[in-house]
Amino acid sequence: VSFNAAETFQVTIFNDWRTLSPDNRGNNDYDEIGAYHNLLLESFASEQPPRVTLFDTVNFVVPRAIQLDASIEQGDETKAYVVGAFTAMLLREYDPNNSWKSLDAYFHWLKEMLVAIDDELKAAISHGDLEVPDQEQALKELQNIKDELDQELAAGIWEILRQINDIAINEQEDIEIVLLQYKTVDSDIGKTDYSDIEKKALYLTNSIARYSTAYWGSDLEDNDSTWELKAANGRWKRIVGKDLIGGLTGFIGGGWVGAVVGGAVSSIEEALEE
Repeated sequence: VSFNAAETFQVTIFNDWRTLSPDNRGNNDYDEIGAYHNLLLESFASEQPPRVTLFDTVNFVVPRAIQLDASIEQGDETKAYVVGAFTAMLLREYDPNNSWKSLDAYFHWLKEMLVAIDDELKAAISHGDLEVPDQEQALKELQNIKDELDQELAAGIWEILRQINDIAINEQEDIEIVLLQYKTVDSDIGKTDYSDIEKKALYLTNSIARYSTAYWGSDLEDNDSTWELKAANGRWKRIVGKDLIGGLTGFIGGGWVGAVVGGAVSSIEEALEE
């Protein structure tokens, strides 16, 4: 990874939460996704790029997410821009304290939101506000996202998703206890008979939530940080709550890159919210 936050990231995350790092063999196979997510947050905080709209945040995050894996092709990069913008736009209306009752309700909400933001997102692509490599391909990817939202996932995974969300927003303030609660969820996921793609969705979501909790719930407010006033006074729990659903939605729309981008953009946008 070549961008500026890498060295800072190693100090602020891996050293503080060493037993919960991807190097720990007890972690799930997709645990690096949470680590990548935090790396993008720290990159934004250290570089402090100019931001006017959420599209500026997406334009900053996606190229750095792409650097995380040399095998990513241009089509995947274009898709990451679209997924990142879509996720950030729909989460403007999301409250992590009001979860849906079922997976069907979640997908229904996603489809409604995609219709609601369709014109705005297409305009951002066509006008260059979203700096996609290929505008024509980006419009095709937007349609592909709509199609992917029709895929079927086991209804039972919603219980585990709610479990992850409940850990994120509960009143427990001891960060190490919260992080260990996430680790228990990993064990629960492993015991299910869900498909590989369903398990991957859950592992990715849990990893992003755990790393986000480690990031926002640490002593950032005591440091000289871009986030100092934003994450203090318990708001970090709301950030994590949006973060995990951003990662899940990003994964559905764009695989692991979509998960990293969706989670990171969701975190940043909520943290910058006045």
